[in-house]
Amino acid sequence: MPDGEIIPFVNLSVTTAAVYEKNQLYVINDIDLKSSKAIQQTVLSDNSGRLRINLNGSAHEIGINKITDKPNICIAAIQIENMSWATLGKDVAVSIKLLNKGLSEGKNIRAKLSATKSSANIKQSK
Repeated sequence: MPDGEIIPFVNLSVTTAAVYEKNQLYVINDIDLKSSKAIQQTVLSDNSGRLRINLNGSAHEIGINKITDKPNICIAAIQIENMSWATLGKDVAVSIKLLNKGLSEGKNIRAKLSATKSSANIKQSK
């Protein structure tokens, strides 16, 4: 559960909704966010298009891919570098870690940081 206690000694199985192609192979990239260990497994979808993914109770990022899929870049972590928390009127330095949950190598990845409120100013966005 989000924000719940990490229980890595517990094993569980997650079954997806029936949104995948029936009886097809998918490559599951399982990245344990606490240990940074990555496991790749191949799973066959069932007759309804569901996948069954086995995990432990740690925090995970899961990529579900076909062999031909492109990179799947996501934000893995955001950290405030220069203070304990963001403070109004102070410059906040942040670092952002990206993660590729896909199969293909992510090349020439570019990102731009933007504010959701006009009261925030981004000094360096790239």
